[in-house]
This record gives sequence, structure tokens and C-alpha cells, in this order.
Amino acid sequence: MKFHSFLFVVCLLAIGCLSSCTKLSEEDARKFAVEFGLNASVNRIDSLTRFYKELAKADSITIDFNQDSLVLAKDGEGYIANLTPKVKIAIERDENGEIVVKDSYGLFQYPDSLLKLYEATGQYKDTLTDVQNYERINDSIFLKTEMQRLAEKMKNGLEVVGCKVKNGSCRYWFGTMTVTLNNTTDIDIDGKDYQFIFSERDEKNSWPYMGEGASIKANTKDKFDVSVEETWFLHTKCEIQWLIDDYALFMKYAKLDGTMYDNYLNTKQQ
Repeated sequence: MKFHSFLFVVCLLAIGCLSSCTKLSEEDARKFAVEFGLNASVNRIDSLTRFYKELAKADSITIDFNQDSLVLAKDGEGYIANLTPKVKIAIERDENGEIVVKDSYGLFQYPDSLLKLYEATGQYKDTLTDVQNYERINDSIFLKTEMQRLAEKMKNGLEVVGCKVKNGSCRYWFGTMTVTLNNTTDIDIDGKDYQFIFSERDEKNSWPYMGEGASIKANTKDKFDVSVEETWFLHTKCEIQWLIDDYALFMKYAKLDGTMYDNYLNTKQQ
């Protein structure tokens, strides 16, 4: 592997040096792109970083490269090389006359599950360079802030505003409580994601009982009959206990339409 990497570096340096005093020709750009693509296809990041320093930020760059499908287009003093339909590099000569990669698009690879999340939040856009996307993706404060914001919105926006024994009875073994819920958020909430905790208002002798949550539409106030196993209440109170963490709430309820990150940046600038 090291020997092949050495040959690759020598080859690219030779391509650049043979005509370093002239403008970048299409022939030299094509030779460079082919060598670059072949080595990118086997994830030789260390070797390629010699000609594209920003590549050190990538974890993986393995691509399905076929030199017969390489498409080259003039771009100012350099060229855009489409290594695959989704991966392209911008090639130019630097101040020392060497052929280098100025920018890349789609070359940095991410696990499919993470890439889908980044696209959904708007952190990743295929119109941006790999370095721009890298910087957006590594904005760790963004996801933490948005997860906390959504969790607070939901937990503060769903509240119990009424709780009583069904039919007004007391001091018996009860099986059903009537709970009045108010959802002031703009989100339909799934009852599977939380549960009710019933207890006596005098907590000194209180023994809590759980009841399944109820699904409720956005901006709705409604009553629900909740089954509870063998409870014995004189005066009751009811609280909500969430069953999923902030990350799970975010993945399920966040409105991921590709604009969240840009909206976040706009808010920061205000």
C-alpha cells in the first residue's frame, strides 16, 4: 500500500512539473483527475492530502470511480472533474505551479443514517463544498440547542388541567380516571411517548400508579378516560412522565424540512 501511494504521489508531481510553467491544460487536468479518482476509490486519504489539504478533515472518501465515465469541464483557469455523478473536484495550479484540488463536492463520505439526518436538518447541502458541509455538520451546539428547545416546548406545552375519579366516586378500588389534557403546541403528540402518574395530593402516604398516555392533536384541549390498576384515592393529582429522551423526541417530532440549520443561523445573527 505504501509503495502504491508513493508511486501515486510521484505520478501526480510529474504531471504537474512537466508543464508547471504553463496554464493547466485539459490533458494534464484529466491525467490528474484519473489518478486522484483511482486513489480515492480505495480511500487513500493520506496520499491525496498532499494535493488537497482539506481532505484531512474527511473520515472516508471511498467512491465508485470509473475513469471511462470521467467528465471534465473548464472552470476559469482550472477545471471541474466529475469523478462520479455525485462527486466532483475543482482542479487548478497553485502559486508554485503544482496541480492541486481547490474544492470538492460530495467527496467526503458519511454513514447513510447520519447523512439523512444532516440533509433533513439542512446542515448538509449538495450545493455546498465538502469543507462548508463539514463545518456545518460539526456545529455541535446546533443539534444540542434544537433538541433542548423542542423538548422544552413539548414538555411545557402538554399539561394536565383536570384529574378526577370517573363518575365522582371515591374511597373504592377504581379502574378509571378522567384526565383533562391541554396541548398548546403545534404538534400532534403520541400517547406512547409518555405516561400518567397518579398519586394522592398528600404525598406523605402516597403510592403512585401509572396509566398509559393519550394521543392528542395539536392546539387541543380534551378529556380522556385512563385505566389504572387497583388505585385507592381520596384526592388525586396527575402528572406527566415522558418515556423517551430529548434525542428520540427530536427524531420523531422535529419538522425536518431542510431549513432548520439556516433558520438557526439566522436566529443567532439577530
